[in-house]
Amino acid sequence: MKKIITTIILLFSVVSISNVMASTLVVNKVFPATVLITAEDINGQPQSLGSGFLVAPNIIATNFHVIENSYSGFVKFVNKNEIYEIEGVVGYNSDYDLALIKISDNIGTPLPLISPSIDIGQKIFVIGNPLGLEGTISDGIISGLRDLDDYGVLQISAPISPGNSGGPVVNENGNVIGIATFTISEGQNINFAVPVKYLKELLNNQISQVSLSSLVKIKTTSSKSESSKDFSGVSFTKYSHVISFMYPFCHVIDFSIKNNLRKKVKNIRHMWIIYDIDGEPLDYENYLHGGTVKGKLATRTSISLPRMALKYLNEKKLIEQRSCKGFWDFVELRILDFQIVEE
Repeated sequence: MKKIITTIILLFSVVSISNVMASTLVVNKVFPATVLITAEDINGQPQSLGSGFLVAPNIIATNFHVIENSYSGFVKFVNKNEIYEIEGVVGYNSDYDLALIKISDNIGTPLPLISPSIDIGQKIFVIGNPLGLEGTISDGIISGLRDLDDYGVLQISAPISPGNSGGPVVNENGNVIGIATFTISEGQNINFAVPVKYLKELLNNQISQVSLSSLVKIKTTSSKSESSKDFSGVSFTKYSHVISFMYPFCHVIDFSIKNNLRKKVKNIRHMWIIYDIDGEPLDYENYLHGGTVKGKLATRTSISLPRMALKYLNEKKLIEQRSCKGFWDFVELRILDFQIVEE
């Protein structure tokens, strides 16, 4: 019996060492080619975050939805400080949710696309920047091969979150087998990746470089609407202003964060932008509500917006100081992302 237990312990040790070695190989090979992508709106404000990876000199693969309806943007390699402007797009397919963006400098070593074998149950790793957390690696298996409309996708069990979109899905040798693209929030670790063969097709049929703005289908403007981006899972409601001699410029707001899902959510990131009368941004502030909001419930919170920008609007008599009349004509809210709590 003792011998059997010893053998089992040795087997577990071998498996653990093997997993660590595979993870280390993937980190060393894939991290230097992985980037954080920030897409920007017409005013140069952050609009979405995503991931991507080098597939050729100056060329980064990502999801089309990461850059969709963007006017500019930049990338930053994982754990590096330098940023590189997105010069344009040299390939895209919205059906496959894939895009090839060109950056301003030739740096890093591209990941080879060799179409390795794909089997249900095989070990895989996902590398990306979930919720903006740079250089995050998660592991899992290929859970299934699914048909979606006119093309196939990989169902994977490795956890992904907003910000992982466009990141590489690799095997234990660090070879790309897919591109992380979306998740089914109602399930547990039901995530999907586009097979690398579709990315190879795109890379072999590049187009002449076009600008990000040339692909915009929805003409976004500084519409001053209370919510410029539809995140139906979370909404902000029941706004009120804190008015007193300490807060005379409508810059302190109380509001409710409503969770419209059945599951708990947390780490709700939102941005508030203050505009001038001509639609130019005066200032903005990012916020993180780190608390958990239970399913179908709401929580009350408050923030303080950039005071000097609102004071300027008040001095120009564009916002009434005491009643805050006109406030929503110059303030825009964007819900950037949130995390679903799996139980």
